[in-house]
Order: sequence, then C-alpha cells, then structure tokens
Amino acid sequence: MMKILFVFAFITLFCLPLAQAQDIRAEEVVFQSGEITLAGTLTLPDGEGPYPAVVLLSGSGGQNRDGEVEGFFPGYRPSRFLAEALTPEGFAVLRYDERGIGQSTGEHHAASTADFADDAEAAIAYLLSRDDIDPQHIGLIGHSEGANITAMVAARNPNVAFAIALAGSAVNGYDLLIAQTTAGLEAAGASAEEIEAALAMGRAEWDMVLNEDWAGLDALSRQIFAAMPEEQRPAPEVQDELIAQQETFAKNWFSFFLTYNPADDWANVTAPVLAIYAELDTQVPLEQNFPKLKATFQAGDNLDYSLVVLEGTNHLFQSGVKTGAPEEYTTLKPEFTPDLIQTITNWLDEHLENY
Repeated sequence: MMKILFVFAFITLFCLPLAQAQDIRAEEVVFQSGEITLAGTLTLPDGEGPYPAVVLLSGSGGQNRDGEVEGFFPGYRPSRFLAEALTPEGFAVLRYDERGIGQSTGEHHAASTADFADDAEAAIAYLLSRDDIDPQHIGLIGHSEGANITAMVAARNPNVAFAIALAGSAVNGYDLLIAQTTAGLEAAGASAEEIEAALAMGRAEWDMVLNEDWAGLDALSRQIFAAMPEEQRPAPEVQDELIAQQETFAKNWFSFFLTYNPADDWANVTAPVLAIYAELDTQVPLEQNFPKLKATFQAGDNLDYSLVVLEGTNHLFQSGVKTGAPEEYTTLKPEFTPDLIQTITNWLDEHLENY
C-alpha cells in the first residue's frame, strides 16, 4: 500500500520438504536495529529444525506485524496471511511491527525506506542468531515498498538466499507517482482534463520536495487548510503540528522515495528472484513496471528470475477486481486470491526440485 494520495541457482538444498509441517507455533520476539527495538511474531513449523526462514516486509504506511494500517481496510492482514500459509509448508516466518508502530519503538514518519531496509537486515541478523533457523536458507518477501526494501537488502546482504517481490516498482518514485495518479484517476472515470489538473498539482508538490523548498511546501499546506470548510478545518495549533510532521516526512521518506529506483538494486541481486505483479494494479501499474524489471534482469547476470502476472487482481492481490482503483479495495473480500500463495509455493517447489 502506498502512503501518498491513493501514496525478487535459488538456495542450494532445503533439508526440510515444504509439505512436511502441518501445525505452527508462534513466538513473540524482540530484536534491535541500532537504537530501535522491533517487536514481532516468529511462527515456527511443527517438527525439528533448523528451518528455512522468511522475513516479511510490508508496504508503505505505518503497518503492524500483520500488515495492517490503522483505519485502512479492517480484516486485510497480508503479512499474517503469508505467515499462516508458509509456516505449515515448513518455513519459519518472521513478521514485525514497523518502527514507531505497535510495540516497536522509534518514529515512523521520520524514517525513510533506507531506514526500513536497516530494520530488515536486523531481522535477518536476529534469525541468524537462532539455532533453530537454517542460516543458508533465509529469504525475503516484500510487498510494494517492502519489495523495494527486498531489492535493497538482497543486493547487499549475502545472507539473503532468495527474494520474492509482490507488486514492486521498477522506476523511481516520481515516475511511479505520475503513472499511479494517471491509472487511478482513469480507473475512477476521470476526464483527461481532471487527470492533467491532478498531475499539475502533484508535480508542484513533488518538485518542492526535490528542490527542498520547505517554505513553499508549508505555504501550500496552509492554502489547503484555508480552502477547507470551517467546520472541518483543524485548529491552528493542530495545523502547525500536522505541517511539521509533513515536513519531517517529506525530508526523509518522501524525498528518498521520489529519487530511488529499485531497478538499480535488482540489477545487483544474485539470489533467485520471483516477482509477482497484479494485472489491474493502479498503484504500481503493470505496463510501466513489469517491462522495466524484465529488462533489468535480461541485461544482468542473474539468470534465476521469474516474473509472473496474476490476472484480474489489484495492488492488494484481491480477486473479483473490476477497475483496480483503491476505492474498490473495500468492496472486495479482505483476502488474497488463492493464486498468489499457489504461485509462491509452486516457485519454491520447483526450486527444491532443481537444486
């Protein structure tokens, strides 16, 4: 889930067959990422270890260990869905509250994707410290921004044995926002004039961030507050607090997001990669990102990559999708299409057979 407007030779041999375990155990765990304490849940298969393991990396917006964003789509818990599907298949699965969320410390709005990548490496280090985890078989699965984090970490950390990206972008954030805004508004039935007006307004804000024009960003925010109906307008002191938080967010997460291109990191990933896209995704549009990532791998040395498109799905990998617009999310069941889990486990099975 994006937090702006709307805003992946596999591992050598697994010792544990995927279908061996049927029951799972859950442990509440804490680990350190610098001065940040991260709290999460580690689910473990039944039977003896050491187990292959997966770290789950959630998308943008402050998400807890289940992948939930407060106030957004109750019941949709993507990280929990993945953990409960993969642990019975023989994987230990670690998911955690993002910094500043739930039981984890820190300030979420003051962190960038690079900070979240440091947290992901801390999660890997924690797994490496456990005797019941196979240190040769630790992988990452990331959704949306989590896919970007997966690319960053897999490109630099030799302990990453495989990488799975779900709805991950392959262009910089500025270009993504243009395509995202256009696709979302088209799906909602907006006219060409309305789309161009929205893009102009968006570019004005994005350019301020790129140019570090914080005074201009402040003024723009105050104009927006002033245009609101008086009964809906926050008190002046609340406006000041919100604007200060926005500036902190813009200087950290958003400025990094606008210029970071995950394809640059994917080009340096040597571990096996599975990238899954959604056909009707309006937040990470297929037609923009799928060919970019495919070209990145075709031009590189990593021959073990698979790119898959799930038909009739949206950014959240739901079924029954008609438009793919974010407004449609809550009209659909808060669950994955079965094809998503099947695609992941099939890929893992194939690699078990080949290595």
